[in-house]
Amino acid sequence: ELARLLNTRSPTPPEVLEGREWTVLDWGLPDYTGWYTRSAPSQHRLARLVEATIEAFEPRMVDPRVSVERQEGNDRGLLVWIDGSIKVGTLLEPVSFPLAIDGPTKG
Repeated sequence: ELARLLNTRSPTPPEVLEGREWTVLDWGLPDYTGWYTRSAPSQHRLARLVEATIEAFEPRMVDPRVSVERQEGNDRGLLVWIDGSIKVGTLLEPVSFPLAIDGPTKG
C-alpha cells in the first residue's frame, strides 16, 4: 500500500497542504518535481512531505521516520529510507526499507 500511495501524485500542491489537515481528496504524495532535490534543505523537505503523506493515509504505520539521501552513481537518483513500525492487530512490528526514486533536477 505504501508503494501505491507514494507513486500517486496528490492534486494538491505541497505549499497548500503544509500546515493543514489532509483529506481523502489530497490522497497521494504531493508533486515535488519543481524542487531541486540535490540540496540538503530540499531533501529534508521531501522527507517531511513523505512522512506527512504516510501519517495522513497509512494508519497501520506508526511513527514513520523518513530520510532522503543521494543515490550513488545516479545524478538524479534519491534513496528514501522509511523506518517505523507496522501495527498488526495488537502487535507493533518494526520495519525499515529503502525506496529509490528519480529526483528532478530543476530549481
